[in-house]
Amino acid sequence: MFLLKPVKVPEGELSLFMNVGFSSKNADLDNVLKPFIDILQKKHGFNDKQIFRIDITKTLVNKGNEYIEYSIEKFITENK
Repeated sequence: MFLLKPVKVPEGELSLFMNVGFSSKNADLDNVLKPFIDILQKKHGFNDKQIFRIDITKTLVNKGNEYIEYSIEKFITENK
């Protein structure tokens, strides 16, 4: 949590975009979601019930280069 840089979280409904770098093809992408979201809400002071969209991508990297990149944006519905 202490390694995360401060970000401005928009008010209201949110979208979370994540890119996770794994060094193993066998790593389950969904295993990082709940713990990481819990850390984000504690660090940035929002409630995870505000998240209406999650877009997550798995990227394979060399061992030792694992990472999580993320952005939190205002949720914009695609329904018209």
